[in-house]
Amino acid sequence: MSDTSHLSSKLQSLPIDILTHHLIPQFASPPVHLSQVPTPQAVPDSKPLRRLASTSKHFRSLIKSQYKTYVQHQYPTVYSHVLSHHSTNLDNINWSSLALQSEKLCHRWNHRQFYISKLSTVEASPGRQHDQHPHSRKPSHSYSPYIDVSESIDGTETLVIGQGPAIAVRTGEYGVWKEIKRKGMVPGADDVLSVHIYNPDTIISTRSSSVEIISNVSGADDGKPPRIVEVTELFPSGPKNPTGGITSSCLNPSSSSLAITASITSSDTHSLQFFNLNTTSPVPSFPKSTFFTTPLPSKPYTSTFLTNTIIATGHRSGITVHNLTPSSISDTTIPQPSTSYNHALSVHSLTRLSSSSAFSPSILASGWSDGITRLLDTRTNTYVAEYENPVSNEFVPIYSLLHTAPLGNILMAGSSLHHAVEVHDLRYTGNMVGYFSPFAFDPSSSEQGEKMSDIVSSGSLLFFDSIAGTRFPTPRRPSGYTRSSGRGTSAIYALSSPSPSSGKVYIGAENTVIQMNFRKRNVGREWGLGLSNVEKVRKKEAERGAVFNIPMYWFDPAKGAGEERGNNGRWWCGGGKAAFKVKERSEG
Repeated sequence: MSDTSHLSSKLQSLPIDILTHHLIPQFASPPVHLSQVPTPQAVPDSKPLRRLASTSKHFRSLIKSQYKTYVQHQYPTVYSHVLSHHSTNLDNINWSSLALQSEKLCHRWNHRQFYISKLSTVEASPGRQHDQHPHSRKPSHSYSPYIDVSESIDGTETLVIGQGPAIAVRTGEYGVWKEIKRKGMVPGADDVLSVHIYNPDTIISTRSSSVEIISNVSGADDGKPPRIVEVTELFPSGPKNPTGGITSSCLNPSSSSLAITASITSSDTHSLQFFNLNTTSPVPSFPKSTFFTTPLPSKPYTSTFLTNTIIATGHRSGITVHNLTPSSISDTTIPQPSTSYNHALSVHSLTRLSSSSAFSPSILASGWSDGITRLLDTRTNTYVAEYENPVSNEFVPIYSLLHTAPLGNILMAGSSLHHAVEVHDLRYTGNMVGYFSPFAFDPSSSEQGEKMSDIVSSGSLLFFDSIAGTRFPTPRRPSGYTRSSGRGTSAIYALSSPSPSSGKVYIGAENTVIQMNFRKRNVGREWGLGLSNVEKVRKKEAERGAVFNIPMYWFDPAKGAGEERGNNGRWWCGGGKAAFKVKERSEG
């Protein structure tokens, strides 16, 4: 007994810096390390802290104060999000609970354990032309959803979806959907192109012709539904300018700045326009004139803020970075990456990595027309990493990007075919497919049980074609596929998440919005029989000699399961075979 007491007193006399040094890693560099080959990666684990806390009241009190440091260094994206929402009340945060939640979410991200549900936001239309079933909820016109979602201090979620010419808003996970419509809008010609949450009560949306400001989103003002309070027409509307006008927009709420990209077809002119919103009243208003306007080299597709003074635009010629000063704007077009394409590549999606201290605001993720996602360091104008998958080998664009997960190591990319979402681990670069190379593979070494070291990717593909439901028949593309059931193929137009610690991702495909929830688990089974786009992708790549080293998941809805039950069914998993050395991508 005396020995135990002596040991306890010795433990309690340990300096706090030794405790934090050994149990709470102090990263000199970000926890996400880019590597061309598999390397040991740190996996956050707070078990040593919890075990030490259970030994005595002294250590319980000591460890309680150290969970904040643990979350700060192990989960920088989560810490950054908490800091932005609770900057003055950090002592009231239950950091130990946040650490445990983050660890569970990381585990489920790594094992792709999540629950899937399809959101029903479109009301039945009596004038539909393509649907003869009286109780079907399929819209009468195809639309590409655009999504923005935020999480308030108390955890209340605000979800906004641009669905054709209308906007759907939901406050709270189980709140009632509210639809915002503007009179005279023509489906297709006047569809919503982007939605931005300025604050919990204000939304800014864009169409090809105009910018709209929507207030009273929460209904806290007078209990009335959200309403459009301002419309600013910038370009000829509707059919008068079917392929021109606004093409993208990005909002920076911290500086009350809005930037739009525009293309005028008749004169073949393209530009970036920067506006400072008027904030003299609680509801912002649109300025009467632009603050800056600068030409773009080709038709723009996407734009995003990197910082308050740096904007990136993606267009047919690649990427241009714009630096703002109080009196001027300077532009730098980044050189094209090396590729097997025989013509210039275009950029269809951009996103900066998380604003946490683990990632420099100069690092930009970009989705290209050759199906490759590239990280660009705007300080040196060089591409520092590339991520590709089997779908990309068809040379189809990446239409959407999302950086998320508690560890900040997940980059999701929405493909323009197959309802496919790529899930990349930022710590590994390269192709998700291994190609057989007789010069790199020795069968005898495999028989002896030696571990192959040629895997160059850690990621997965998620196919949502089964759960997304039917769509209108479209002509068969030369390089695409169509399902025999008529479901066809759709791009993933939008990816959005409330926060890295929310465990939720919203996915926008044609006429459909899907929610992935990592706080609920629906574990998949081994690969079984069934028809899905995943099989067609695997078959096509197999003809090229490809061998998969990644899990590929697809969803098989249960018969008779309605949307209110989340389209219950099974996740099927196609286990990968042994990996082989990756050679250069096939041309054509």
